[in-house]
Amino acid sequence: MITVGYVPVKEPDILNTLNRQKLTGYFRRVAVNQVKEIRINVRLNVLTLDVTTDGIIDTLKAITGSGNIQVRFFLAYGKDKTTGVISDVDLEIIDSDLVQLLSSTVRILDIHRIARSRCVKVVFQCDSLPASVKVAYVRHRVRPYVPRPIQWHRWTEARSCQCCLQKCLCMQAMW
Repeated sequence: MITVGYVPVKEPDILNTLNRQKLTGYFRRVAVNQVKEIRINVRLNVLTLDVTTDGIIDTLKAITGSGNIQVRFFLAYGKDKTTGVISDVDLEIIDSDLVQLLSSTVRILDIHRIARSRCVKVVFQCDSLPASVKVAYVRHRVRPYVPRPIQWHRWTEARSCQCCLQKCLCMQAMW
């Protein structure tokens, strides 16, 4: 079973407002007998689908909207996959070249650069991270990937806010 997900493109959009029956009907038409379960995580604002085969993933990637909310597709990895970061990779090396240049003792599932930095995020198919990988002939140490915490972007350091419409989600709006 493979888990795929959708997050809203614009921050104020909330996936919890979508009609559950319409979602079920839509995904039943798009992925006939492929979807096992649909979940909406209210806290993270993420819509996830459990699908039975990976043949339907290309069809699900093409979905850009759900209801009146624009969404972005992502592929969620299971427990047998770990994510690491390698640093000091030359900026001149593009992601498509990294696929050929990166070698490891463990199978590599996904490679992409974090923003426009010298850090590269690598997803391995294993339970623990390898100690190092090679980019061409240069060995790089692999560190665990720690995602950035979810932040409410409307708040500033001066504790002032724009018009906060989601007071039930934003604890600082209680002041």
